Amino acid sequence: MPKADNPTSQFDEIQRAHGYSLREIGVAGTGLTRADALAAIDALAGAGVAIVSGDVLRVLDNIPRYTYNNWRARRGLGEGFPEFAARSLDVARDYIRSFVEDGNQLVLYTLVTADANSANEISASEAYSLA
Repeated sequence: MPKADNPTSQFDEIQRAHGYSLREIGVAGTGLTRADALAAIDALAGAGVAIVSGDVLRVLDNIPRYTYNNWRARRGLGEGFPEFAARSLDVARDYIRSFVEDGNQLVLYTLVTADANSANEISASEAYSLA
């Protein structure tokens, strides 16, 4: 695949071209295989976009099902967004690489992204819900 000029465009293209629709289970997003998820993460390097969380699904009888395995990256107190974005990509990459796939079922990963503005909104709403 040729490299796109805009990293988020490349990320979106990977989602469009290789993502498995999750509409059947009521989710608007897509799931990616390990290789495609790792490529999508790499596409975001330096783009100022964080991966704040993700879920793991297994496809059983052609239906994606949540495994209840997931990860989350939270912005540290005083951590600048560029540093958080870079660290969040490492967190997602490490989780996906280390997740044990049995080879008998298709495993999909969802990637939830945020930019500096939406990450601040998420942090504020999380802080409110914890108060």
